[in-house]
Amino acid sequence: MSLDFSASARHSLWAWALLVLGLAGSAHALWQRHDLLAGISEKKEVISRQEKQAQQEQWDDQLSTAGQSPASAKATALLATELNRPWEQMLDALREVAGKKIQLTRVQPDGEGGLLQITGRADEPKEFLAYMTRLRESGHWRSVQPVSHESANDGVGYVSFQLMLEWQQ
Repeated sequence: MSLDFSASARHSLWAWALLVLGLAGSAHALWQRHDLLAGISEKKEVISRQEKQAQQEQWDDQLSTAGQSPASAKATALLATELNRPWEQMLDALREVAGKKIQLTRVQPDGEGGLLQITGRADEPKEFLAYMTRLRESGHWRSVQPVSHESANDGVGYVSFQLMLEWQQ
């Protein structure tokens, strides 16, 4: 008895044509799926932006209907912006590079430009320069600009300073 389970079957030309047609159809369906998913992603982004814009307009309308003047509404919006800053992270970033010879006496937001103005005192002029360098190298601040500095006793002793910082978001 001779059983041959692996006999080569010959497929007709029609079978091969249908196989190729099926593979082409599958590839086309995958390509369309990719395009549709990309379109859905774009539409979600547009809807998200429209929702944010509508929410902002609703908030603006509520402020204007609350009897606020435009200047008062602007001040309220500025306050809301200031409250949304990552204050804990910003203060931690200032504290971690300060060291023992730097005393920060004032931290004040500059709402118009989104900046932070700090006032402090360094025990020595070189400590002030080292503090500015550490702030720049920490990676937390987009820019660190000295606004003013004043040395006591002709450069001997402490240095009072003001810096303007921009948070790296």
